[in-house]
Amino acid sequence: MAPREIFNAAMKMLSRNFPALNSQLQLPWTSLSKSSSSYYTKIITEAIQLIAQYVAPGQENNLLTDVCKKWISLKEDKPDTMTEALIASYQQQNNRLSQMQILSLFANKHTKERLMELVPGLSVFKIDAARRHATLTFPGQLINPPKVYRSRLSMPRVMHFIEFISCPTYHQAVGYGSKTLKLSSGLEITIPKVVRNVIASRLVSSYSQYCNDEGYECLGRSTLFNIVKACAASQKKNMHGLDNITSEGMRAIDILRKIVSKLEMFGLSSECVVKLKSLLDHVNQHLKFEMKGHVENKSKCAEHCSTYSLSDPTSKCFSDKCDHDHDQSCDDCSTTGVLGTFMLDAVSSVRKAIPADIQEEINHDLQISTLNLATWKAHCIRTVHQEQARRDVLLQLKSHQCLIVMDWAMKFLPIKHRETQADFYGKKGIGWHISSVITTSQILDESPATPTDKFDVQTFVHILQLGTQGWFSVAHILTDLLNQLSVRTTVNEVFLKSDNAGCYHCAPLLSFIQHLNSYSPIKVLQYNFSEAQSGKDICDAKTAHCKMHMIRYSGEGHDIVTPQDMRAALHANGGVKGVLASVVSVDNQQERKMVSKIPNISQMNNITFHENGVTCRRAYKIGTGSFLPPNQFKDSATLTGFTVK
Repeated sequence: MAPREIFNAAMKMLSRNFPALNSQLQLPWTSLSKSSSSYYTKIITEAIQLIAQYVAPGQENNLLTDVCKKWISLKEDKPDTMTEALIASYQQQNNRLSQMQILSLFANKHTKERLMELVPGLSVFKIDAARRHATLTFPGQLINPPKVYRSRLSMPRVMHFIEFISCPTYHQAVGYGSKTLKLSSGLEITIPKVVRNVIASRLVSSYSQYCNDEGYECLGRSTLFNIVKACAASQKKNMHGLDNITSEGMRAIDILRKIVSKLEMFGLSSECVVKLKSLLDHVNQHLKFEMKGHVENKSKCAEHCSTYSLSDPTSKCFSDKCDHDHDQSCDDCSTTGVLGTFMLDAVSSVRKAIPADIQEEINHDLQISTLNLATWKAHCIRTVHQEQARRDVLLQLKSHQCLIVMDWAMKFLPIKHRETQADFYGKKGIGWHISSVITTSQILDESPATPTDKFDVQTFVHILQLGTQGWFSVAHILTDLLNQLSVRTTVNEVFLKSDNAGCYHCAPLLSFIQHLNSYSPIKVLQYNFSEAQSGKDICDAKTAHCKMHMIRYSGEGHDIVTPQDMRAALHANGGVKGVLASVVSVDNQQERKMVSKIPNISQMNNITFHENGVTCRRAYKIGTGSFLPPNQFKDSATLTGFTVK
């Protein structure tokens, strides 16, 4: 079938009244007569209109109009004079915003393909931006770019924030592991691992609130987050091993949540359940992150006043009267105190539906958990208050004085460069004692007449070859430490600080120190015990430094299996900066039974030594303390059975 016959058959199917095509166009269009061109134009127009009626019934005119416009635009090979002028102006501009402004004048008049042909180097992104600008504002409208103001970082503000996040309240140094700090210059510095116990967002929020309360203008939140990110620290995920009291308090919160779920099973209303769970979350967040920031020596809120909280009303020696009124209250702290009452009321409301054995279990868990929460709160108050002793000593430290922070490091397990499986098991740790000596040194500022006090830290490591980690070993180590200080420095007065472990917090050691002051050239003025599991960050940091140095030494092909190997490792390759190690042997057979006794020694956390006796306080600078005369200490300070190498 010929093409003309196919066309006629198809059009006949669409419309019976459509005229038949008598002939096909064979000659060039320009050579046709007027009547022939009119005939073919009429046929194609009627055919297109008929097809448009089937494709878009009732809208064939709109469809044909758009089709004709597209055909016309495709036939336009050369732009008009105005478009050419705009294109030339566009190409002369060096500013991206000016180019967008000019392009918006004719971006909607051509297709994207046509625009990219007219303007060399034009991208689809620029076309979309120009069309969006023409739609949102007006074609050719002047573009005013927003001004971005960047403030220069003020170093005092940066140091203020770093000092805030370095507070022991928000981070703890641990005696294992390391972090690599990358500087902008490309230099990498290996530092001991620091565990941050607060997430970054809460840390920034706490700092912003602190600055608002103090009227201090802080940096922007994004800048603070960048500083926190740059400060290398690990996020605390497991509380055990770092602060057991806090861990027990958090476990108490979990137990109370389980109790609330049990009470819900026995008929406690959903409204009461939601209220109690919200209350538990609030108390948990307050004790974890906010409580330590509220505590002060003197505060008009009784819950925040450590002097009021740590005073013993039954003893004048261990209590102080506040010189201010407690006429303010804290809703968060009050909620912590009444949580136990709310839980008891909830248990009482459904007591009849609870079996007797489950009642006994709930009452026991509730009693223990409430006690652990109270212990956690008291732990926070004591931690902040006892830390004030260290601050005061450092603020008032003179050139002939020093602060000594002591701690037993975790026993070092021997390591070999090439270690067999048989050598790996059954290791016996080597005990070592860390003593960080903090002294002042005056460094001249830019102004010659203005000296600035800086702190120097010298660490003495005593590696125990023979002996136990008891008071007898500590007494020998302290004697050797004071002897080394008398030779190496001009110090004649020291302040001691340690945790409340039994080897430090005992009557025999305090009695020994009191007698030692009678003949030693260096006098011990105070001995301040920190709250449990806090206050030893500097010793933990130095321990991590030493461990990293020894591990690197072992990686160079050396074995560290004896105390002498440890000392050699610490002194190898220039040694650890500011660290002096020695091997000591303590013969515990020479330890004699001490007869001196100090009443309630476990409760005394601040000891002041005088020529005529010793003053003991339960909390720092609270009360006059209990005075012990010299005849209370009946033991001699003479020690035997000690060697140093």
